[in-house]
Parts: sequence; C-alpha cells; structure tokens
Amino acid sequence: MAEQPAPATPPEIPRPRPKGKSVVVAAGLTAALASVGLAIVLTTRSSPSSGPKLSTAAQLEASAKAVALRHAELKTELAPLSSEELASAGATGYAVCGMWLLDPVGVSTTDRPTVRWIRFAGAKTYEAQIEAEGKTLFAGTTTDDHIAFPARLEPLVAGTRYVVRVRVADPKPPQGEAFGFGEFTVLPVPHRASWRTIVGDVESNEPASIRDLVVAHWALRRSLFGEALRRADAWSTAHPGDPAARPLLEALARIYEFGAAPPPYAGFSRR
Repeated sequence: MAEQPAPATPPEIPRPRPKGKSVVVAAGLTAALASVGLAIVLTTRSSPSSGPKLSTAAQLEASAKAVALRHAELKTELAPLSSEELASAGATGYAVCGMWLLDPVGVSTTDRPTVRWIRFAGAKTYEAQIEAEGKTLFAGTTTDDHIAFPARLEPLVAGTRYVVRVRVADPKPPQGEAFGFGEFTVLPVPHRASWRTIVGDVESNEPASIRDLVVAHWALRRSLFGEALRRADAWSTAHPGDPAARPLLEALARIYEFGAAPPPYAGFSRR
C-alpha cells in the first residue's frame, strides 16, 4: 500500500499586535488559559523606548500627577511650582554676619532636628542653639558642620516658633565675629505622617531619575526649605548638564540670601 503523504501544516493565522499599554502574557500560558476560555492581559507603563524621551519638565509633571492621583487630598500641593511662583520667592533674612544656616529653616519635618550650616572659612569650632520665647532649649558645640538635637531632651512642639542660632566659637575667630540665625516651626504630627507617606510613595513608584525633583518642589511649596535644598542639590549633582532644577535653586538662593557662585551649599545632600 502506497505511503500517504503527511498532511500539510496549516498556515499560522497572524495575531493582532497589542496596542497602547497592553502586553499579552507569554504564548504558552495564554494558550493554556485560552483552552478554558480565559485570556489575561497585563497593563503596564509604556517602556522608555516606546516613544520619544520626555523632557525633564514633562517627567516632573507626569510624576507629580501620578502621585496626586494616588493622594487626591493633596492634589494642589503636589503640583510642581510654576515659573511665576518660583520667581516670586524672595529673601527671608536667614543669613546674617557671614554664617549661613541650612536647616532647620522655615518648617522642620521632625521634632528633633539636626542643625546644619555652611562652614565659615578658617573656623574650627561652632556653637548652635535652639530657643523659644527667649529661653534656650538646647546649646552645643562641635567642630563639624552639623549637630543633632539630643534624644535626652524633650522634643520640640508643633506650632511653636523657634529661633536657631549658629556662631563661630573659636577664642579668636579668623575674621572677627561670625554668626547666623533663623526661625522655624515643626510640622504637626499628622502632617509629618503625610510627608513620610508621600516621600515613600515617590521613592517607591516614580522613576529614580525624577524623584528628588518631585520632592523638592513639594517641599518648597510647604516651606520645608532645608528639605527642598537637600533634594534640589541631590538632583542637580546627579544631573549636572540638565538645567531643570535651576529655577528651583535660584529661588532657594534668594530665600537663603546665598548670592554666591559656585553654590556654597554644594554637597549638602551628602552630609
């Protein structure tokens, strides 16, 4: 009996490619699920290679909107500051007699803040104080450019206005007396929780390339000047060729009355 020819393999039916943000699950799994009448589609963000690269401003806007969708109660606060808002930021008188205080300034996110400042040329020892209504709550000396509020003391109270002072404490200051001071308040406990939640959300869900800039805008909008400066400095250091943070840094320079180039706070984010 003559051998029968093998049946021809039927041509493969072309399947439509998924569009937009839909990605079909691996073929083997899809086939298995289809046998019981199921189909699975995964929805993901478009990959960076799926279109033209977004500008930093567009990435900032997109990330801020994404966070706002997850936290509708803070939608207005999470919007990036406009160029007009940044341009309106003015001097606040925090820098006095040659010493620049960096943090806490404006509003502190903690009730036990670390006082940070810019080193004074030639100085070896510094004294920092925090006081309220003329009463000194904390005073300490250090040879570093920061000093922590001690755990042994009662925490600061939200709603109270504090004065923080830093001065060169050398017996013979290199350039005469040098000091700086500023005022700050402490975020209420619920707002501190909100701050931690939003920062955690941004750091967990938004692209690493834009996180610090998103947080810096939000911090400046809430007068968290130390946090805004730290984040803006970190982003600018990581993206030296991108001018997107320049308006933010210029606004902070006016707030702190820096007026110096290169920025005297360079490296603040790594302290």
